[in-house]
Amino acid sequence: MVIFLVHIFCLLSGYIISVKFLKKLDNEKMSKSLIKRYFQLGLNIFFIGILVWLLFKFNLFNNSYISEITKSPWLASYYTNKISFKNIFVSSFVNTIFIGDDLISNAFWMLKYIFIGTFLNCVLSVISVNKNKKILILYFCLLLIFIYLQSYLACFVIGFILAYIENQININCSNKLFCILGIILIIIGCFLGGYPTGASPNNIYLKFHGNYFVYHLIGSTFLIIGILLCKCIQKFFSKGIFLEFGKISFEIYLIHIPLIFSFSMFIFKFLITRLNYIQSSIFTYFFSVIVLLFLAILYNSYISKFIKKIENGIIKFFEKK
Repeated sequence: MVIFLVHIFCLLSGYIISVKFLKKLDNEKMSKSLIKRYFQLGLNIFFIGILVWLLFKFNLFNNSYISEITKSPWLASYYTNKISFKNIFVSSFVNTIFIGDDLISNAFWMLKYIFIGTFLNCVLSVISVNKNKKILILYFCLLLIFIYLQSYLACFVIGFILAYIENQININCSNKLFCILGIILIIIGCFLGGYPTGASPNNIYLKFHGNYFVYHLIGSTFLIIGILLCKCIQKFFSKGIFLEFGKISFEIYLIHIPLIFSFSMFIFKFLITRLNYIQSSIFTYFFSVIVLLFLAILYNSYISKFIKKIENGIIKFFEKK
């Protein structure tokens, strides 16, 4: 399921980036976006790296102890050795962005695809200028190459194709038939996204043969198309609470792994001597979500705004006077 969510995230990112690029192909804005993307990712990774360094310094990681109780190899395999400032810097501005290093957070491996995918969608947008719809043949050929390579860049190509078709063809999604079709595609997409990873299926998925990557890619595509066709679902997710979550979604992504391995494990360690395993897990999850949301809001209010100021300062530095 986690890999399916990664497909959705990358595909949605590719779609949103492409919509912005295709709406108005402004070379100056495009170049600013690409420069900002590097520093946005690099600086955020760096700040999380500093947080991880502080957690190591004050011995706040409790994952090794909890892994002995839960027998979780995931908890036992991460944040076992302290990291230096040099490693934080190199990982933040080079290794994580270009080769998918997960030294600072084991969720950061996908940032490589976000960075490269942004450039890829920019190139695809430029290629589409003054071309007819036959250019889609080229895009589909590129898509087949990335599928063959099992690269998440395939998600960005699909995201671009969806944005391109939407930009070229005016579809009246208020039609009820489109909404029904959208709901059907969402259900099929979620079903395909349930195809197991890292294990052979032993249930209804036994009837399906092939690679989970392809099923998850098709499933995420159907899911996003379904949402785009169904206006009622779009309106539902356009309400206040979802918009607020959207504003801090990136911050939640950045913070959640260090928080789980430190605070969450500390809470679980405290509770497991007083409650049973299930109760300890439930309360740990509850407290972790509250703290995660609180920290994400703080990060968004201060650090994210500070990083944006640095990005704008860098852009001004490179601009012609």
